[in-house]
Amino acid sequence: MIEPNAFSALTRYASGQENPLTESLAFLLKLLLELEPNSALCIINQLCGITFQSPAGITIATQVEVGDGHIDMAIRAPARSVYVEVKHDSPLGSGQLEYYLKHLQGESHEQKKLVLLTRSRASEIETTLVSGVDFHYVRWSEIDNWLRIANIEDTVCLYFVQAFHLFLQEKNMTMEKISWEYIDGVPAMMRLTKMLETAIPEALPKIAFKPTAGWTWRGFYLGPDFDFFLGVYYDRPTVLLFANERGSDNATYDRRLDLETTHFFALTGDEQFQLIVDFAKQAYADAPK
Repeated sequence: MIEPNAFSALTRYASGQENPLTESLAFLLKLLLELEPNSALCIINQLCGITFQSPAGITIATQVEVGDGHIDMAIRAPARSVYVEVKHDSPLGSGQLEYYLKHLQGESHEQKKLVLLTRSRASEIETTLVSGVDFHYVRWSEIDNWLRIANIEDTVCLYFVQAFHLFLQEKNMTMEKISWEYIDGVPAMMRLTKMLETAIPEALPKIAFKPTAGWTWRGFYLGPDFDFFLGVYYDRPTVLLFANERGSDNATYDRRLDLETTHFFALTGDEQFQLIVDFAKQAYADAPK
């Protein structure tokens, strides 16, 4: 579970899906320009596909009026102008990039660039720009990587950069790598489920139970009304949870067995089983009925 942060709060007030991403990026770039100008210049140059010689004089604005429409972001300096069109889950409109390009070409700046910022290169296929037209394509994951390798030392900037990383994950703009542990992780989760299934009747022989699984949890409902949950949440796989209200975050009663601090993974199978039996028995005994 990704904790809410300064950027995710923007989603409550934005009228469109793309606005929070655009506004968050603009805020962060402005902050870096003020406190970490060299890092900001490097990131802006990579984003824009043209070279701004100095951070001085760079302006960043969002929802800039362009003819009868609005470009998501405009990055400008005295001799340079860049339009950035941001896409989240919605496709490009017919002729949308051509329209922005026409207006951009009409500006008097010496260097101009149209940028398309999306999650994946699939969005580029939907463009209908004529062959040879120069526009710069950027993915959100690239911005995330540029921020990670940037030499940022200011503590305020570091805080907001970290919050932005988490926000991109929350919006599914970046993906965490699936490592080789996946091969053992899924079978191990199934073995834990089987151990729980065997431990419940051992610990609570007179209590009914049934399996449950969803996008975020796996375990068992138990009790006379199946109003208790015993299992794990995928974002906290090393914590065995026993709670009422089916294990929701609003539970008024819960008990937790930390599998790491109890050295669960160093125990034998029989020892692991007994630890779970003892935990389930005590947790249910202490629960309000």
